Amino acid sequence: MFRSEALRPTFAVLLAIVFSALFVFALLVSRVVNTAGDPGEVAGLIEEADLYDFVYDRLLDAALSDVTTRGLSVETGLDGSKTIQFDDPAQAQAAIKSFIETVFPREYVQLKVEEALRGVIPYASGRSDGFEIDLETEQRIDALPEAVRTAARRIGLGDIVLTGLVVPTVRDLSGSITNEALGIELTPDEAEDAALRILPPEWIETRVFSFADQAAPYFAGTEDNLDIVIAFTDRVPVTGQVLKDKLNDEDTLVRLVFDQVVGPLVAQFAEDSAILVFGIEITEADIQEAVEIVAPAAWVREQGDGIIDAFVAWLVGATETLEYTFDLSERKTDATVQLEELAFRKLDEQVTATPVCQSPAQTVGALNDALQGVFPSCLTANASELLNVMRPLVSGAIVNLINNSLPDQITYSERDFRAQLGPGSLDTLDSLRDLVINGFTFTDDDLVEMIAGDNADAQALADARENLDIARAGFVFNETEFTDRMDADQLTEFNSVRDRIRLGWTFRWFIFAPAVLLLIGVSLIGGRGWQGRLKWAGAPVAVVAILFFAAIQIGWASTVLIRESSFPTVSLSEQKRADYPALAAIIDGDELQNMFERVGSAWMSGLAISAVPWAVAGLLLFGLGLLYPKYRQRLPKSLGGPRGSRLRPASSADPSVGRLEPAGAGGEPLAGVGSEESGSGESRPGTAV
Repeated sequence: MFRSEALRPTFAVLLAIVFSALFVFALLVSRVVNTAGDPGEVAGLIEEADLYDFVYDRLLDAALSDVTTRGLSVETGLDGSKTIQFDDPAQAQAAIKSFIETVFPREYVQLKVEEALRGVIPYASGRSDGFEIDLETEQRIDALPEAVRTAARRIGLGDIVLTGLVVPTVRDLSGSITNEALGIELTPDEAEDAALRILPPEWIETRVFSFADQAAPYFAGTEDNLDIVIAFTDRVPVTGQVLKDKLNDEDTLVRLVFDQVVGPLVAQFAEDSAILVFGIEITEADIQEAVEIVAPAAWVREQGDGIIDAFVAWLVGATETLEYTFDLSERKTDATVQLEELAFRKLDEQVTATPVCQSPAQTVGALNDALQGVFPSCLTANASELLNVMRPLVSGAIVNLINNSLPDQITYSERDFRAQLGPGSLDTLDSLRDLVINGFTFTDDDLVEMIAGDNADAQALADARENLDIARAGFVFNETEFTDRMDADQLTEFNSVRDRIRLGWTFRWFIFAPAVLLLIGVSLIGGRGWQGRLKWAGAPVAVVAILFFAAIQIGWASTVLIRESSFPTVSLSEQKRADYPALAAIIDGDELQNMFERVGSAWMSGLAISAVPWAVAGLLLFGLGLLYPKYRQRLPKSLGGPRGSRLRPASSADPSVGRLEPAGAGGEPLAGVGSEESGSGESRPGTAV
């Protein structure tokens, strides 16, 4: 019996050690469960990390700084992408950020995140049967058109698009189409002036505003289809006038009419070279030159304007094919005269180089040759007589040549136009004509493809369409968005997991039950009497809780270097780092780590504080057991104190009959009156007075 009593403290200490392990484990698990299951806890950690300010003031600023410094790459759909540069990147950054914060204020984002946490976490933990997240996009969409206008004006969107997009496009089209096919090339200054006339900044901004105005009802769900069209048909006539103005330059006009159009058409009919009578050679170039030389300036200008008008009509779709017909009947007559003069000059050159006949026989032979269209080997003494015979023959040959080489009318067609363009220019031409005829169109199908990404399959497109419909419905997101995408087995497993989580959450405090039961055993084994048991119950709780609190605080503070060295790095490609240097600097710097450090510190602080109530309770229990004997004498009997009361016998002579009075003066028991011995907890029978 003695040994058993001596071992009681040892057993109690061993049990207290086991209690300590169970208690620490319960504190850790309880903290994890409360964090994962309490929306307010998660929201508090996010706020503790300053996540919203970090995203808006650091990540967003850095990304916008990179974009506005580098410029925006825009696919024109004609000849590759163009980069829009901002004249004042800082101003553009501020305007774009203001636009984002107007449409999606950080307070709105925080509110919706917290609402989502309050709905999703209870549902995921099985404590609710459903949830609903309403992003209330109506107000956000209503703010979109005015936000676009404000941002566009602050940036100077029209001027930026004109300088960065329209001017380079006009310059490229001038080099790849109008110069190759029409011989009209614009200088850099002319291209800038032409772009300003074709698509002025106010026209650009008006179309952007129209785009936002048309998109808003669709995203608000009041329109079933998105079908935005920006027409360019009214701008093509301006383009035609720009080209016509360029024809005021005579060299450009001649190059268009003769080098690019008439010359190639004549070449289709005329032979490369024709040998006429007397061996006179007339080439294709001679014919083209003759037509060009004799053409009046007014006629040339008329043909130049006509070609431009035909091109514009075809470009806007007013005509099915590009076609322009030249009337050459008058030009043929004039060209015949010009070619006769050329042929006569060549004939005179031959005559000058030919010797005079030395005999009558040679003279007769020369005349016979001339009459047959063969240039004689010698000339008569009077060469003019021979020339009078030869020239009519030359004139007749020229007339025949012109009639055979040139029709009264020739037609410049789309085939001729395309034949003068390279393969790349042909693709650009078709894209340009399609853009002009159909305008820039943007439909809900285009939006779905944009959401799904490049080379998306049918399932990706279907998912993108479904997500778009959710957004247009006001983005009211509920549990069916999860469950509808699961098959029967997945849904069963999902609900089973939720049930287990719900069970764990419901009985989360029972995790302390083993530790509490063990603590009761420690108090019963280690303590004798009330005060002993209270001290054995309170001491382990207080000691472990205080040590746990100190260990968490000291341990977290002392492992800073370890956490810094082991903090995971975000991998960015070299291209991403080159495109987003400011954003990469934040990711590679200490800010992300500091943010997660704040989250970790807040969580660990909460973990340490979770031990404080236990420490207080343990100290109270220990203090009560320690101070109980000292203050026991002052307690009434009902609380275990020695003070009692007695009921005096009834007496008619005694006015205090039936009144309870102290058993003795000064709180001491009277002799012979039953009392309780200090610390014994037992009563002895008293003696009647």
